[in-house]
Amino acid sequence: ITSETDGHVLVDDTIYFDIRPKQQTIVFNLPPTELPEGTILDLVGSTEDSVTVKFRIENADTLAVYDTTENKLYLNHAGRVVLVVYIEDNNHTADEIRVAIRITDTETRLEEVKVEGAVQTGPYSYKADCGTERVKISLNPVASDARVYHDGKLLDSGTYVADIPNSGIYDEVFEIVSSSGAKTSYTIEVEHPFNFEEVTGKKFNNLLFVNNNPATNGGYKFTHYTWYRNGDSIGSGQYWSAGPHRNDMLDPSAEYSLTLRSDDGKVHHTCPGHVVMEPKEKSLSVYPNPVQRGSTVTIESDAPEGSEIGIYDLSGVRAGTGRFTRDGMTMTIPNTAGIYLINLHGETTKIIVE
Repeated sequence: ITSETDGHVLVDDTIYFDIRPKQQTIVFNLPPTELPEGTILDLVGSTEDSVTVKFRIENADTLAVYDTTENKLYLNHAGRVVLVVYIEDNNHTADEIRVAIRITDTETRLEEVKVEGAVQTGPYSYKADCGTERVKISLNPVASDARVYHDGKLLDSGTYVADIPNSGIYDEVFEIVSSSGAKTSYTIEVEHPFNFEEVTGKKFNNLLFVNNNPATNGGYKFTHYTWYRNGDSIGSGQYWSAGPHRNDMLDPSAEYSLTLRSDDGKVHHTCPGHVVMEPKEKSLSVYPNPVQRGSTVTIESDAPEGSEIGIYDLSGVRAGTGRFTRDGMTMTIPNTAGIYLINLHGETTKIIVE
């Protein structure tokens, strides 16, 4: 700095100015440090001198996208990103703000469901083996950090052992909870099949029927029926008959089973079962008895048409023979009085000839 006074030059000093950018304070509403995927953040910041506030994201990869046009941050996938808030101006400066955001997963889908080691496909329904009273159910969520609950209890490794002590269908309800708190419920239907005799009955060694009385069948009302013999479908009614004739019998060596639908729409199955035949009633009838020698008798039986009829005396000597017919079968009796045996299709009856 110089000045002239009365012809004299006065030298005072030289002053240097250190001109620095003006300090600013960024005003920005900090977002939560944990947000679910799919969240969109509106990024708005300001300073006291209205300097433009800028944003960038670090460690984003594809987890998040910053739209510079709309000043929006899209949190697309689970992971961790850093949001940086700053200004870029030659005349101003400010301390940048760094916010670490954990993007949490909203994924609650299931990757895989297994029951007793067998992979199931939705809708999830599993028929247990006959006699089984416990089954192991394993749920594997798509998201590795999702949690699996059953009746409000967190399951280790997503595995639960269900008790199914009685015949019927058990609805096991599970809940998948994502890291963001999103929840989805899944129902795994587990069936304990009926024993065949639990819901069926037999008549005349010829007829099978479904017990449709809720008071005696465990509380069920069935509406649809499919009968099977040795795995082959044989009928679709509440009753199934081996045939129209008395000698059309159920097969005690065959395996019979049923598929049933109850009035609530659920489908039930029975285990294969064998029928136990009742002792066969005697079907051979001969009359009149006693009978006059040389006359005829009427013979009735369930024996097949064409079966051989033999008449024998008590010493075993054949006294007559013929072929059985069902319609009004008659036969001539020997002329010699005595006691005779009539044999037809494995049955024998005694007749007195006078």
